[in-house]
Amino acid sequence: MILAVLGLSTALAIAPAGALSFDTDSDGVLEVPTTSSCPTLTDPPRGYEAWFNIDDMEVRGFYDPLNQTPWDFPKKVAQILCGARQNAQIKIGMFFIRAIGTMTQPGLKSGSDPAGSLGTRPEIDPEVIYDALEYLVKYRNVKVGLVLDGGGITPGSAKALINRRLLTIAGIDGIPNTAAGDTDGIEWCTNGCLNTNSSSTYPYAINHEKFVTISDTIWDGASGSARAASSAMPAVISSSGNWARSQIRNYMQELTLDYGDRELFNQFSMRYDVMTYCANSKCPSNAGFPSTLKKTLYLDRKIWVDPTIHGTDSGRGTYVTFSPQPSTVVDSYIAAFDNVDCTVDKRIRIAMFKLTDSKATTMANALARLKSRGCDVKMLLTQQGGATTISKTVIGLLKKAKISFKCTAVAMHTKLILIGPSTGNNGRALHGTANMSTAGLRYSEEHTITFDARRASPAYQDDLRRVYGQYLAGWYELSQGSKTCK
Repeated sequence: MILAVLGLSTALAIAPAGALSFDTDSDGVLEVPTTSSCPTLTDPPRGYEAWFNIDDMEVRGFYDPLNQTPWDFPKKVAQILCGARQNAQIKIGMFFIRAIGTMTQPGLKSGSDPAGSLGTRPEIDPEVIYDALEYLVKYRNVKVGLVLDGGGITPGSAKALINRRLLTIAGIDGIPNTAAGDTDGIEWCTNGCLNTNSSSTYPYAINHEKFVTISDTIWDGASGSARAASSAMPAVISSSGNWARSQIRNYMQELTLDYGDRELFNQFSMRYDVMTYCANSKCPSNAGFPSTLKKTLYLDRKIWVDPTIHGTDSGRGTYVTFSPQPSTVVDSYIAAFDNVDCTVDKRIRIAMFKLTDSKATTMANALARLKSRGCDVKMLLTQQGGATTISKTVIGLLKKAKISFKCTAVAMHTKLILIGPSTGNNGRALHGTANMSTAGLRYSEEHTITFDARRASPAYQDDLRRVYGQYLAGWYELSQGSKTCK
């Protein structure tokens, strides 16, 4: 029924991309990274790949606490990481990583728990990812750096346990994080990385990022362990979910792989550099920023902001914006809504984890303007997070604006906006980490990637149309069983 509604072929809508299939052992069991192997993608990836954890939920059932087998969603992340070339760099920006000393079930030995004595809350899903990273550090001389949020989501006791695990990966030989070349491997942002205000300043900022950059990969088949930067084939992972069992198993999530887009890689790589600089130095000036960022970042409300819409490689039809955004510009979501020609792009579909009180009025007004121009607007929200995700005030404002909205049956954590024609998949999509909130768009570290199939060259247009179709099919999957928000 869903396929008929979308007008998509079965292969386009639901078949997994060949590059994301798994290697299996002789018994047909899906392989995961171990101390002796690091299985990667079976085929070179397309320019753009995307998937949800919906398949995991449909196969496993919603949150089975007794099932300790890693889900396919984190296995796919591990597979991509295992595609890192010898001597590559991996930079990770993440809100939180759940590694609280209970990575595996009691009695099961692992790199983080050699005695098999820890914990009652297995975190085997991120363990698969860490195994891949450890392999790359040990056997391919890959350098790994991390910048995480150091606020209340990660208390001091958890930081010590996370460091114990991740410092074996990043170590003192990790990626330099300041202009002076310090190498801690892990940096923690407090009250956001780019926010120089005190922690009492409202709204509170956080490092809410979820991205990974890989400087060079093995998938293109070129020989040689090290190559010039001009010939490197980088990759960027962008996700709505953090590396944690609770995120992967309790919330619908999406994840994308962008392969071979050097400018997109450069933007995220520089983003990591400036975040680690600010985490380390409290960001008093832009003296230590990467030279290319010194011209684009400036202080606004004592926050370093990036006002630029960054285009990526020619022909990609892809753009990225970063938060915090300046207070003087229209935020990226409303700017996108106000730029829709409803005679061309009639169908607007939104799947958003959070719409907050402080942003609801302007968002509702922007959506109402879309409706007045003839667009078909439908919105999915999450109520399982309570009033912090959707409040009575927000519900009232959306009803007053006569916006069609529902709350999903299962919690979702996606930040997805689809803008396209009434039929077909030749549209554009916005995805990333930013919620429809003032904090997410004006104060915290976030990113939003926009791709437009119509702006892509023939070499990439099919990739973008295919991913747009996957996202649209995913939106309809998310809407199944949705109900009136209360």
